[in-house]
Amino acid sequence: MKKLERIRGAILGAAVADAASRPLHWIYDREKMESLLKTGFQPEFWPTSESPFYTLPTGAHSSYFDTTVVMLRALGENGGKFNPSIFLKKAEEHFGLNSAYEDSFQARKKRYADAKRDEKTPGPINGPWRNSLMTKMLENHRLTGQIPLGPEDASESDAFCAAFPVLLIESSEESLERSNSALKLLANSETCSDYALVTGTLLRWAINGESEPVKKLLTDYPKLFSQKVKRKSNWSLRIWKKTIQILLSESAKHVLFQGLFKEHCTPF
Repeated sequence: MKKLERIRGAILGAAVADAASRPLHWIYDREKMESLLKTGFQPEFWPTSESPFYTLPTGAHSSYFDTTVVMLRALGENGGKFNPSIFLKKAEEHFGLNSAYEDSFQARKKRYADAKRDEKTPGPINGPWRNSLMTKMLENHRLTGQIPLGPEDASESDAFCAAFPVLLIESSEESLERSNSALKLLANSETCSDYALVTGTLLRWAINGESEPVKKLLTDYPKLFSQKVKRKSNWSLRIWKKTIQILLSESAKHVLFQGLFKEHCTPF
């Protein structure tokens, strides 16, 4: 397989995985999840939206992959090179004041305010859910007119969704560093940068044709990453390897992994 095909495959895989898992997004109630999965369906492309926070049709993307789409548009407008100003412009168009995300955000604020006043559970909003890091980035940019930096205490995976297209499309020796610059627009934290380094290194090896990128990472990452990242990465990679073994087994179609399922793009 050629490198360009691997890049296309990585982006397409992220798109399909995000849409496939979106209907069961952010279900933290284990009993609810187990009850749903007893009905016989497999979790991918669940026919109804069961997220307790927002409702979209099955097949729609979450804000995670929409962040990737925005970066891809920005890269496409600039010959495949990352430019923060172009990304901010595209993000404002897709997530900003005149978007479906903003309409849902305003409805969400009212819903939660009403629920708090009436002491009720707010329930899911109809429409997309804009994540807080994207909201903060856009607000900071509007307020200052400057290229913003995200929170220093962030730990969410949103930022890597913007960073990984830069890593793939730029495809240069500096691409890992430049993807980290993209990441910092949303999350200027050591935690997010460390995890992005692990994930980005693994992804770049896979794209470049490394036959066993996971094995290589398990062997090489102690030389590269902090103790905190090592511990969590080691745990995630062990689960990832076990999941791959199960998915390749004959009984894969009968096995449901609720916790791992939504973690398809953010294993760290």
